[in-house]
Amino acid sequence: MAQVMKSHSGQACLDAGAAECGFDAIGGDAQGTVIGLLLIVFVVSKARRFDGENTCFYFLWYGIGRFWVEGLRTDSLYLFNWTIGGQPIRVSQALSLVMVFVSLFMLYYNIKLHPHKPEELYVNIVAARNAAAGWGHAEEILTNLGLALQAHFVAASDLTLPAHHRARQLPVVLHSDWVGARRAMLRAFSSIFLVGLIWVVTGWHGGAYMLLGLSVMITVFSSFENPAFTMRFVILGQAMGAGVALACQWFAWPFANSQLQMVLMMLPFIFLGALLLSHRRTTLYGFDCNMVILLALSPHFPYQLDVGHSLSMAFAIVTGPLAGWAAYRFILPVTAQGRLNGLRAMMVHELQDMACAPVHARDVRVWRARLYHRLLRLVRASEKVSAPAVQDAADCGLAALRVGKAVLILHQLQADVLLSESTLRGVRSALQRLQQLPSAPARAVPLLQGLARRIQQRQPEQALQLRLAAQDIREHPAFFASSAALR
Repeated sequence: MAQVMKSHSGQACLDAGAAECGFDAIGGDAQGTVIGLLLIVFVVSKARRFDGENTCFYFLWYGIGRFWVEGLRTDSLYLFNWTIGGQPIRVSQALSLVMVFVSLFMLYYNIKLHPHKPEELYVNIVAARNAAAGWGHAEEILTNLGLALQAHFVAASDLTLPAHHRARQLPVVLHSDWVGARRAMLRAFSSIFLVGLIWVVTGWHGGAYMLLGLSVMITVFSSFENPAFTMRFVILGQAMGAGVALACQWFAWPFANSQLQMVLMMLPFIFLGALLLSHRRTTLYGFDCNMVILLALSPHFPYQLDVGHSLSMAFAIVTGPLAGWAAYRFILPVTAQGRLNGLRAMMVHELQDMACAPVHARDVRVWRARLYHRLLRLVRASEKVSAPAVQDAADCGLAALRVGKAVLILHQLQADVLLSESTLRGVRSALQRLQQLPSAPARAVPLLQGLARRIQQRQPEQALQLRLAAQDIREHPAFFASSAALR
């Protein structure tokens, strides 16, 4: 134990009263500690390179601050009668210097001499351990997804699989967009009803052509990713075709002396329409231009030019796709985000249906195949929205697969006669909650976690699946709150 002695000036201050001469060391210490804590939380921890870096920084910061505070105190303890440069050595300042030098050495050694890899950090080790706990189940999902891709690829081509290939065990069940089909039905009915009503009320002779064009556009393009965008090329192509047809009717047919001449005079105008298909910039307009030319030009001899009638027919032909564009744009609009939301809603609805009743082995395979295809469609649709949406779609789709597997486990537990009555009540409560999943997804989380704790001893694998499902629901509340409402 080192012998220490009080300074004469410090003793004098104590005799005179600490309130008259002295330094508030406690206040200075507290302020320095708070500043150091803020630096550790908001600066050092953000770029931590090895375990213990925060502690070394704290000792370094505290040592510097303590060395400065002790230099201002008048009641310090001194180390024997040793001096440096004629000044006595304060015990606290000596200890502070030791802390500073040791902390600097540890920081230099671990950062410069022996740098650590990010994966060596304890927090990263724990995260990797937790991820590895669920990797076996994720690997199974990805393997089945790969087999489903092979099955769909073979079904869409002339290739064959070996007799015992695992992909043969997966049924090819395609995604059925019943939300989009329902919206398309309502859109087609309302738009055709409105245009038909206009035709009946006005008695316009071009109403039949307008209704014909609308009915084609409103049905053929309803399955397109962005039909309103496609309709712009259709409208422009049909407008060009109507213009070419009017040119033939006004400037060529009046000079024909027979029906054969009328047909021959049509050929140069038809070739103009075909010319559009020869260039990549105009090929999108070529088909509709040719279709309108052939539709509007019906030669009959003798020909009587009627400018008003021909203009009315051309207008009716063009307004058909124009009305289709308006329907796609304003009546239950079709957008990439809307299709993405529809896919989300159908995947969640599938989970609700599974929770309602036990699923047989064949139904499980069908459900899994359909969900795999919807997952692929979900990722594909998200590519048209934004780049971050792709990763989110993949995460949400895999989360839906894990929750679906948890639903199957709950049905198996419901049939387990060895479970206690309280555990069975928890299973039934969880299934009932999952049947109403979109209304309040967060309410299903504690139910699944509680069941996982109850069955941990007897069925650890099933317990892990339930915990993973609860974690997925908690991390993706917006996805599991998706509903198939028409909006």
